[in-house]
Amino acid sequence: MTSGDTGIGLDENFDLVIDNSGDVGSLSDIEEMHKDLAGQLTLLVEDELVGSVLTNNRIAETKAGIQSVLDNDDRVTDIVNVSVRKNRVGNLARVEITVDSIYGGLQFNVSGSD
Repeated sequence: MTSGDTGIGLDENFDLVIDNSGDVGSLSDIEEMHKDLAGQLTLLVEDELVGSVLTNNRIAETKAGIQSVLDNDDRVTDIVNVSVRKNRVGNLARVEITVDSIYGGLQFNVSGSD
């Protein structure tokens, strides 16, 4: 998608958003980008981390996958931070991602657990 694109409005549970007139809501620009990337990144983190032993190799693979998703989106202009941390027990990961985009900065927080 490029500047000026719109998409179907989805809430945090990926349910359709209905606007005040009763129509399906739409998102534009940064909201659309956030929705697109949040969906992709959540699926990636769940596929890589949920049900897996959180080894350093698994975390490195997850970071590489995140980097690939972000590199393939033309709207991302800079990857500021990608952090994947596990808790002391090693069964819960916290993923924090910060990027700059053609629309401004975005931050994503995703948790993956066993």
